[in-house]
Parts: sequence; structure tokens; C-alpha cells
Amino acid sequence: MRTEQYIEELLYRYNCVVIPEFGAFLTQKKSAELDEASNTFTPPTKIVSFNQQVNSNDGLLITYIATAEKSTFEVVLQALTKEVEHWKRMLKLGQRIKFGSVGELFLNEDQKIQFLPANQVNYLTTSFGLSAVVASPITREVLKEEVVTLEEEVPFIITPEKRKTKTFRPYLKYAAIALLAISTGLTGLRYYNTTVAIQEIAQQDGSMVFKAANSSKQARAMAGTYRALVANMVQGVSQGFEKKLSLFSYIIRMNWDFLSVYLRREFMSGE
Repeated sequence: MRTEQYIEELLYRYNCVVIPEFGAFLTQKKSAELDEASNTFTPPTKIVSFNQQVNSNDGLLITYIATAEKSTFEVVLQALTKEVEHWKRMLKLGQRIKFGSVGELFLNEDQKIQFLPANQVNYLTTSFGLSAVVASPITREVLKEEVVTLEEEVPFIITPEKRKTKTFRPYLKYAAIALLAISTGLTGLRYYNTTVAIQEIAQQDGSMVFKAANSSKQARAMAGTYRALVANMVQGVSQGFEKKLSLFSYIIRMNWDFLSVYLRREFMSGE
């Protein structure tokens, strides 16, 4: 009977697994922690302990084994009782009892059962797949020395210490102001040219004449665009929308010897 394996399987699901007339394996959840000495992050886990005083039969272990072995409760209880007696004899002889990856049991000088956990398996199911992570320390001083070396080779301001010794920084500010002024002037000039091109509209003999303000390509394009827009508005108000549709009709005449098909086209206008 594989009692050690069944105990391990139950520790994943329960916090207490009792071995009748022997003791109980107990688990307690432990939060994640950081070992500052080794910079190691440990995920949450279950701490396994053993209590010899908790030995009343709660039926959990025996029922689980009976279901797995397809046996009865009484048969498993008898087999487990014999196994417990064998464990006790081994402990009195000074031997150790190993429970798989859970740990080992042995007697101390006071003839009390002591438990040594193996700490090989994390029985906390929510931490499945997580392992300890070692974080490398950040070497800030080394990185700063590399930046200082880079400043000496490349004429660019990085650290505050070098800003006091550089003399071309004020010129960068003036260059930025000048660039902003030039961009603003070009934008204003473009807006002015567009506005002038639109204003060249005159009325002659009941009609509107659109004329470019100058010979530039942009002025001619703006004048043509506004002329087309105004013409469409005038046509929509005065004439409305009209669409001519072409309809086809078929005339079929059938005689004993041949079939005649005539195609007739008609025109319709609709709004």
C-alpha cells in the first residue's frame, strides 16, 4: 500500500492529514518573501509540520486510500494499523521513516517524534509553476561612470554636472526661438496668400467673376475651387437635380416557324 504517495496527494487539497494512532501532517500557508542577503524572491508556499498529539481517526486518509485501491474501509484500516505498528518499531530502533518528498520522522533523546521537512515540493496549488527568482543588484555607480565617459567622447549634455561647464547651451535656446519665429511667419504668409486669393470676387452684368489674386499656383487653384462650389450652389437652388433614365422594353412575337424579339428604348426624366 503506497501510503506515502496518498499522503502527498492529500496535502495539495487539505491542511491536515491524520494517520490514525500515529499523528498528523499539518500545512500552513506562507506568504512570498525576499531574502536580502541573496536577493532571492520566494513564491508563496505551504509549510509542512507534524503533530504527534493529533492522531484521532477522521476517516479522510482511509477513505481516500479505499477509493484509490478499490477496497473497503475496514480492510484499509487494518492494513494501515499494521503499517503504523511497523513504523513505531522502526522509530524505537533509531531508524528514520521517510515519507516521499514530504520529509522524515525520527525520535529525539526524549523519545518524541521529530519531523524534518524535505522542502522539495510546494503543496500550494495557487503557486503551481512558480519558482524562486534571484534578482541581480543594480550597479548605478558603474552606469554613471559609463555616461560620464560617453559625455567626454560625444559633445552632448547628459548629466547636471556637465551643464555648468558647457558654453553653447544658451545658443541652443536662441536657435530654438528663431526656428519657432520662422515657422510662425511662414504659416502666417501662407494663410494671407490663401485669404487674398479668395477675396478677388467681382460682380459683372448679373454674374459673379472669380479671379486669382496673383499668378501663383495656389491662388489659381483656390479661385477655381470657389467658382465650382458657388456654381453648384446656384444650380441646385435655381434648377434642382435632374437625372435622365434610359428604359428598355422587349416585344416578343412567336410564330410557328420562328421567334421574333424586338427591343425598344425609351427615355424618361425624373427628379
